[in-house]
Amino acid sequence: MSTDGCPVQITPEITVADLLTAFPDVDSTLAELSNSYRGLVNPALRSAATKSTTLGQLAQTDGISIGIMIGKLREAAGQESLTADSTSAAPAWASESAVTKTLDAREIIRGGGHPLERVLSELGTLNPSEVYQLITPFVPAPMIELVKQRGFESHTISHGPDLCHTFFRRS
Repeated sequence: MSTDGCPVQITPEITVADLLTAFPDVDSTLAELSNSYRGLVNPALRSAATKSTTLGQLAQTDGISIGIMIGKLREAAGQESLTADSTSAAPAWASESAVTKTLDAREIIRGGGHPLERVLSELGTLNPSEVYQLITPFVPAPMIELVKQRGFESHTISHGPDLCHTFFRRS
């Protein structure tokens, strides 16, 4: 739980310390996924290192897919899986051929950044008939919800554990 009453979202930006405070039971899952985390056997060193280390940084250090890491940690925490909209057919507008603007955010995310501000800025310039495509290594569920609240609809297609294409257009 977060301090504002909203559930803590497991995303690449969450620090390992915040993750473990919110979900102490994921410690063993994190140790299975990350050699770096497992190697921090000294409790004082582990505590200090996890305060500033994000899941994104940990995944990059260990060379593990952030999408796989997020999925396994969400599962261990009892959170709903961040899945693509695979249960419904893609609407006609959610296709590569309809895209007018694209952001491949995988490098931004791998580098520890967050594409939210850029995505919101670029979405703000979309005309009603235009489609925006966001490419990420996992389903960006918190961002999708925020964008939907701003009057957009979305559809996400997963192309494997490390590649998701999310399409947005004005509702």
